Amino acid sequence: MEVTVNNALEGAKWKVDPGIVTENLKSAWQNIEFGNSAAAAPVVKKSLASKKPEVKNAAEKLNAVIQADFDAQLAEAKHWLGKDQKWKAFQIYTALGQNYKGYDLPADAAETKKELASDPAIKREQTAFKTLDKIKKTLTSDRPGARKQAMATLEKLVKDKNAPAAGAEANDLIVQLVGVATNEP
Repeated sequence: MEVTVNNALEGAKWKVDPGIVTENLKSAWQNIEFGNSAAAAPVVKKSLASKKPEVKNAAEKLNAVIQADFDAQLAEAKHWLGKDQKWKAFQIYTALGQNYKGYDLPADAAETKKELASDPAIKREQTAFKTLDKIKKTLTSDRPGARKQAMATLEKLVKDKNAPAAGAEANDLIVQLVGVATNEP
């Protein structure tokens, strides 16, 4: 056990030195260190305007880490878009807007998200995922008829070639429920 811990600690380092982090930024710092930059973003953004130099300095260092995470996710969205994986790109652009409140998407990324949102394929996936969410709620019902109807709708989603991401998730849900995948991919 001790060897495992020592191996894990080898080369480990903080993203931001905890010694410079002020008390009001401790929770933001912890979020950043544990990979949840988005949760830290609002507090850090507010602290960037602080009149206290130590708070502002700590906020700037934390903000640099947040910006790097934001930029990496933005690059991933562009990567998927370049591979014509519009749904994956749209999900990332949407998550960036939701998770990094107070941080603006660059103009080109905001425009790309807007274009993707109007794409018929994206709209079909969104509709299919809304249906999938309703099915998940229905599956908690005690009524056998409701569960049977939900299963039939899941099977339709799996066969729907116009919403492949929702179909794949529907298939996964069927596997969880009955242990067998449908014949469709």
